[in-house]
Amino acid sequence: RYIAILIVLLMVSSVFASHLPSPTGYVNDFAGILTDPSGMESALRAYEQNTTVEIAVVTLSELPPDQTLFSYGVELFQEWGIGKKGEDNGILVLMVKNGTTGNRLRIELGYGVQGYITGAEAGRILDDALPYYEADDYQLAAEIILNGLSEELAGYVPGQPQKQEIFDYVPLPMLIYFIFFFGIIVASAALRNRCPYCM
Repeated sequence: RYIAILIVLLMVSSVFASHLPSPTGYVNDFAGILTDPSGMESALRAYEQNTTVEIAVVTLSELPPDQTLFSYGVELFQEWGIGKKGEDNGILVLMVKNGTTGNRLRIELGYGVQGYITGAEAGRILDDALPYYEADDYQLAAEIILNGLSEELAGYVPGQPQKQEIFDYVPLPMLIYFIFFFGIIVASAALRNRCPYCM
């Protein structure tokens, strides 16, 4: 019985994986929208040799109807195994030519580089690239993203965490105390200022 279930699961996963494209290199311009993919390919190959960080660029004409850019990026990142084994230092840059708002550009980060690039920093990089994407200059948009990633990873050391959040340094009991104390202050202020005509 359990063997049959396992076989079914493997068949389902293999069918889904078959819908994912196979990598053609560091740059996978499936949408045909980059003007210099070979130059970008050479740059990313050299970057990996110098830093060990693997960056894959993928362009799509459109997303599968049952996928968001988030879900597609996660599946593709895992299926391709981007990044060094044991380091998880891969990055996937996704660009959808005919994407809708929220499904146009995405940066997928491996765990090994997340300490070097925060969510806010990744968002800023995408914000810088968005105007060029909207002007159909996909090559420049991709280059801006790659340059931004390179700047944030300037101090990257394989296996060495970086940019730990402040909560990582605060003991849990002290953190709970601060949250409780702050909550009392906010609640007291709200009660004092509550509108007498409101219910």
